[in-house]
Amino acid sequence: MRIILAVNHRTISQDMRNRLYLLSLDSRQWFLKLQLAFNIVDNVQCLQQLEGYLVKRPYLHGRILKDSTLLNITPSKMKMGQSTFKCDAAQEWNGLPREIRELNTLSKFKTHIFKHYMEQDRINHVYMYHELGSIFLLVYLLLLLFFFKHLFLYNIQNHCNF
Repeated sequence: MRIILAVNHRTISQDMRNRLYLLSLDSRQWFLKLQLAFNIVDNVQCLQQLEGYLVKRPYLHGRILKDSTLLNITPSKMKMGQSTFKCDAAQEWNGLPREIRELNTLSKFKTHIFKHYMEQDRINHVYMYHELGSIFLLVYLLLLLFFFKHLFLYNIQNHCNF
């Protein structure tokens, strides 16, 4: 990335990803998982074995719900079951804004989900900078305190010798 953008080694990777319109690693993984979930839910280019693997709640319960775009999350008794694609993708799908879940074409869905994750990366990056800034400030203050303590002790020792 640094060669393509002609930047030095001090440039922050998040800024470079934003300039190249790249997602972070976590966001890329979720982007691909949700793309597969969209294909399964809407039966778009979906393998026959995966049809009906992720089910919307109204189709399962047979009644009209407030939000018909939510996926059913199968309860699991163990933590390992919650980390499967079925639970993971359903939880992430349900966490998306409703207007993204209601899209009916794959190209529109990919565009909106990409924008959604770019915004999430930007928000997380800003939050991380604020958190790191407070940590650096704390370390800086501790170093100043340490320096002044030793300076004070040094001055006391010099004055006591006279």
